[in-house]
Amino acid sequence: GEERARAELADVTDVAAMAAVVERAEGWGALEVMVANAGVIAGGAPAWELPQAEEDAVVDVCLRGVMVTARVGIPALLRHPEPRAGRFVATTLPPAYVAARDAKKLNASPPGR
Repeated sequence: GEERARAELADVTDVAAMAAVVERAEGWGALEVMVANAGVIAGGAPAWELPQAEEDAVVDVCLRGVMVTARVGIPALLRHPEPRAGRFVATTLPPAYVAARDAKKLNASPPGR
């Protein structure tokens, strides 16, 4: 049958790579949905103990990646004539959630730990 959707793989922190994804999608016709589905997990330590490089990777993918996807995807969605029906959907592992989760663990620890 006819293809109705396509998944693309690109570095969400790279504006040029994401713009190329949008350009390929618009080759099919008007962009109707842009999904930013990004996440990276830094390993095995509470958020406040992460090495700087791991923290940077989490922030780059989980925050900057969504912002880059919005930067290139939303203008394409807005190119539709009104009434617009396009959607931007973002799913990510928010670093703030991880920090809050780890803080709860710290607060739940018995005294002296």
